[in-house]
Amino acid sequence: MYKSASVTLPSNRRPTFGRPELWMGWAVIMGLCGCGSDRNASDGRDFSGIRAAERVLESSPASSGDRQPAAVVGDQSVSWDDLRPRLAEASGGVVIEEIVLDRLVQQELKDRGWSVVPAEVAREKELFVDQLRRSANVGEDASAKLLSRLRYTRGLGPVRFKALLERNATLRRLVRDGIEIDESALAQELEVRYGPRTTCRIIVVGTESEAGRARARLLDAGPDLVPRFAAQAQALSLDPSASRGGLLGPMSAADPSYAVAVRSTLGTLKPGQLSGIIALENGYALLLVEGQVPAEAPPVSARAEVETALRLRLERVAMDRLAQRLLNNAPVTVFDQALGWSWQARLAPTDGK
Repeated sequence: MYKSASVTLPSNRRPTFGRPELWMGWAVIMGLCGCGSDRNASDGRDFSGIRAAERVLESSPASSGDRQPAAVVGDQSVSWDDLRPRLAEASGGVVIEEIVLDRLVQQELKDRGWSVVPAEVAREKELFVDQLRRSANVGEDASAKLLSRLRYTRGLGPVRFKALLERNATLRRLVRDGIEIDESALAQELEVRYGPRTTCRIIVVGTESEAGRARARLLDAGPDLVPRFAAQAQALSLDPSASRGGLLGPMSAADPSYAVAVRSTLGTLKPGQLSGIIALENGYALLLVEGQVPAEAPPVSARAEVETALRLRLERVAMDRLAQRLLNNAPVTVFDQALGWSWQARLAPTDGK
């Protein structure tokens, strides 16, 4: 229901009903590279060893193959035969997905007689960092630290991060000439940014009966409605805003990132007013309006900034579609048993069914 942030590969995420959170947004970006599971990056570890290993890998990326052990534990060696099946099971499927997409987009580029220059790859890193900075609302120094942490937690070493940037650059080159921006889209985006907006909270649950019970508990809250709604959102809501007590906004009723039912309901509520049960595509929602933000006059630079942002967003949507089409038609055969398990498991439902 919200716009795609970048190329996403098949996944089984729970439904979301508002703008993506910072880390959900980055999960979408990470979907482009098929990142593996998160590792704890805030446990007080010293990352100097990671940086040292990264420098070694950057200076000598070629593997030594089977001529020496993969590692040594005390006086016992760990062979590649010991390591390969476990590595394959842990993340082999997503790595195959990365390589498959790499090969497909490069072939597509070659078929069109095009190429990607280093400056285009460098720009992808700038866009990557800029999105992180804007999402986290931090300065340049802090965004660099967040990027480093993100790379550590997602297993994006020099090889995979470089491949991610090249893949993004190639996909963008393949779609950018087909992007057209019309006046109505620009006008809508200006309205979203500078028109009147509403600050509200949302609770999203899976069933209508659950939404009804939550609403009944809130009807007699009186002056405690906001804190009680926030507590209910933290306890029940499936939306990423649950960690903030369901807080959204300020949001515009013209913003297509939100469900039509949510936007239409916003226009009927006054501050402090609780909505009825709102039926969504994948659940049911309650809204509580907290306040209104009046419209403001756009600055002189607004149109150019909005046009650039809109073009980037449309490019990402087109990149997503192209990558998905290529992957859906990819003739992939996996022979290794452990790798085959990981390849199939990457699409398994998260609820175990």
